[in-house]
Amino acid sequence: MTTPANDVCPFGEGDASGSGCIKRPGHDGEHSVTPGVVDSQVPHLVAPNPPSPYATADPNTRHLLPSLFGVPRPGTLAPTGCNRLAVVPAEGLRNADDGTFPLGICDTCITAFYAALRGQELSDDRPTTNCRECQSQTRHDGLCAMCRQDAHTTWSTEETP
Repeated sequence: MTTPANDVCPFGEGDASGSGCIKRPGHDGEHSVTPGVVDSQVPHLVAPNPPSPYATADPNTRHLLPSLFGVPRPGTLAPTGCNRLAVVPAEGLRNADDGTFPLGICDTCITAFYAALRGQELSDDRPTTNCRECQSQTRHDGLCAMCRQDAHTTWSTEETP
């Protein structure tokens, strides 16, 4: 079965007939295209998280930072929605007035956000290894989150005059 041209996602996510779409401008959250979205302005593109050699999240996208105990301090490494670690940016993130995420947000983080709203969580199939510093179990490429944070703090202190 072919999909009519006007039922194709303008954000390159394929046919608009799929389900579980990430919520972007022009979507209703169920991957159906909102009429007129092609004619609308391009939404704001957010900058990626700040770089760190100790971050494990994709450096080309901005990551959502779940916060159970308040907002993490800017400049620190924090767990992301995609089960990685990213540097907390100085500027916060704002959704558009219609509740959509800006462009440039990690798709897996958005999927995790909506899964959490449904009381679900994403599976993490990365292998577990021992941390080379403290021997605790980790899925962060051989260096656990605590040891990565320590190394990141040392690195960022040395990088900042």
